[in-house]
Amino acid sequence: IDLGITLNAGDGTVDMTGATLDVMNTTLNAGSLNFELAATAALSTVNGTVNAGSATFDLPGTVADANLTLNAGSVTVCLPAGTPLRVTWNGTLGSNNFASLGLDKLDDQHWMTDGLNAANDPHLELDVSANAGSFTLQLGGSCDA
Repeated sequence: IDLGITLNAGDGTVDMTGATLDVMNTTLNAGSLNFELAATAALSTVNGTVNAGSATFDLPGTVADANLTLNAGSVTVCLPAGTPLRVTWNGTLGSNNFASLGLDKLDDQHWMTDGLNAANDPHLELDVSANAGSFTLQLGGSCDA
């Protein structure tokens, strides 16, 4: 199942506990959304755009791809401890916390967890584009912790 969610000028929580999803697509405009996805039965890909809003994505360690764009907004992504990942970052007046998490910086746009062999090891491909936005990655538990 693919899921699409758009929220304009509102607040909400999306709890997909137990759901089996292939792709989740979301657009948030001038609002706030919390995505409780860590307890999904399956989730392969997350695509999200946040415009002048804030979103929190509590993801399972099994998600393979996450593509997030933030424009004058903030996004927090929470992952279980030990989730292997590679991040591609594009930011114009954007901020992230990758260095403080101890991720290995490959160049100005790429970061990854220590010891990851991206060519052979299963991992999360996290692609983030921030235009005047703030991106926070939280490792080691849910967004509620």
